[in-house]
Amino acid sequence: MLDTAAIEVPQGAFKGFIEDLDEADVRACLRQYAIANNYSFLLTELSKPLVEAKAKVFLPLPPVWRNHFRSLGLTVAPRSSWRFRLTLFDNFIRGIKLARQLLEFSRVHDCLYPGRGKFDAFFHFNESHFGSGIFDPKRKDFYAWYLSYFQVTPGRPCVIELPDTRPINKDHGHIKFVGSFFGGLKENDKRRRFLWCIIKLGFKALFGVLNNRWWLPAMFPEAVKLEYFKLVPDDNIARRYVFSAGSCLMRPLWSYYAERLGAEVICVFYSANFVTFTPVKDVVAQRTAGLEAMNWPVMIVTDEDSKKALVSYKHPEKNISVSPEFIDFTDNGVCVPLVSKKSILVFDVPPYRTYFKATRGFHNAYYTFSQWSSFFDDILVLARKYGYMVMLKSKRSNHRFHEKAFDFRMEAIGNLPEVCVLDAGISPSRAIAAADVIIAMPFTSPAIASKLQGKPTMYYDPGGQLDHCKDLAHGLAMTHSFEEMDTWFSKLGLHSEENLEAK
Repeated sequence: MLDTAAIEVPQGAFKGFIEDLDEADVRACLRQYAIANNYSFLLTELSKPLVEAKAKVFLPLPPVWRNHFRSLGLTVAPRSSWRFRLTLFDNFIRGIKLARQLLEFSRVHDCLYPGRGKFDAFFHFNESHFGSGIFDPKRKDFYAWYLSYFQVTPGRPCVIELPDTRPINKDHGHIKFVGSFFGGLKENDKRRRFLWCIIKLGFKALFGVLNNRWWLPAMFPEAVKLEYFKLVPDDNIARRYVFSAGSCLMRPLWSYYAERLGAEVICVFYSANFVTFTPVKDVVAQRTAGLEAMNWPVMIVTDEDSKKALVSYKHPEKNISVSPEFIDFTDNGVCVPLVSKKSILVFDVPPYRTYFKATRGFHNAYYTFSQWSSFFDDILVLARKYGYMVMLKSKRSNHRFHEKAFDFRMEAIGNLPEVCVLDAGISPSRAIAAADVIIAMPFTSPAIASKLQGKPTMYYDPGGQLDHCKDLAHGLAMTHSFEEMDTWFSKLGLHSEENLEAK
């Protein structure tokens, strides 16, 4: 669909708007923007199901996509055209606000960088991923992985850009948390040059809103950051710029310029899921358009299956590296409770409210409360049968968009004597090290960490809704009924007489 509904942008469309970059890179960024921001999962989801239902689409769509969906039999409302223009205008306003924010940072930013190539910069991370600025060898967070993978000492300077609009500057010695990693423009001349550049870009972007040159306002915020990056002091250029999987779908324009200056640009995938799956039997796992549009020069993944998945998207194999260790992301340092019996560690996916999923383009109908209940209840019966303790490690805790029934159930589960609910902030690797057997919902990535540690691991799919998706299990066992799970569990040979007597 993405090829059929290609983005129609004439050659030389960015001349005089975005300079010093190859047009192919700018077009790649525009394509990623269309998928990752305004249109999200639109291109993969508006296909067969909606055509069969003759659904009406009220979404911001450029003309070429409206025509494409009409050719599929969809009714695209005329209001979609106006919504698209409003979306572009909103993007124009976002670019103006970003320019104002960067100018504010340029005046108050006092972060002193150690020099060009002498520090690393990180994006879409927060303080919990870096131990709040304090290195603790007991933690298994992203900072610990970074030190191990790149073989750097804990004292290497790092700058972490926090997702905030305020001019934050928290200095923890070698680790600095800032609102904008670009640093300040102390020279008045540079600030004036940036302001003048934004005025020219702003008029061109506004002209694009009014004259259907939608690619100009679409790229306006990216052009703003690029122009600012060109003016930052030489000492503010990092050795490597590291992005997380949370921002993988869109590579910022300024990173192409940073790469031209000799910096490494890296995207780290802590998740091992690279396709869209559904419990509908006759719908095979779908490739995700956003992953195909990526063009990171260096990608780091958790295992060989993840590497093969990215290669299948036609990404060069030489650009993809496999981490020898699982990529833990967050670890709050809370101790894993000691239990007196052997234990089953459970990794789940909490069910969200329907409207929360719909507003974010979530397509997967698998992770419902009823499915979660069947998953956990069967494991609880299994644990009681063999005298095991259940350690439940939820993906997130106390999320305001959780299903209310799930929150009520979690409160009740916490009072069961054979269940230990772990703090959600504990890293998967530390929790796995304390358990004997691991059972996870399909296809959560922490199961890969268990596989790397050599622990007995299984995906449990009660009801067999994902029986047609076994290829996504990364070589792990996958069962679809209590009887299958019980058979797999009994064959492990881990059940001592002490455990059976302790039931």
